[in-house]
Amino acid sequence: MGLDMYLTAKRYIWRHQEAIVEAVKRLNLAKSHYRPKQIEYEAACWRKANHIHGWFVRNVQAGVDDCNEYDVGTHDLEKLLAVCKKVMLEHHLAHELLPTV
Repeated sequence: MGLDMYLTAKRYIWRHQEAIVEAVKRLNLAKSHYRPKQIEYEAACWRKANHIHGWFVRNVQAGVDDCNEYDVGTHDLEKLLAVCKKVMLEHHLAHELLPTV
């Protein structure tokens, strides 16, 4: 059993962004009468980091560990980065700030 997590970035395409819409259409991914709705890519992935998984469950998923997708904002990532930096400077805080699950 693995513990893989993925951070996906999505950008919605608005009608006024015709250059992007036309470029995506040229990829021939869908019939021409369909309009692309969003661009999505994998921004990050990590494995076997149950302490980071636990952080997301507690801070983003309201304590619910159900393998669903959740919105993660820039502010969430900044909070996680701050916690990681603090643990890197003060290792003894790891069990408190990033406990394993």
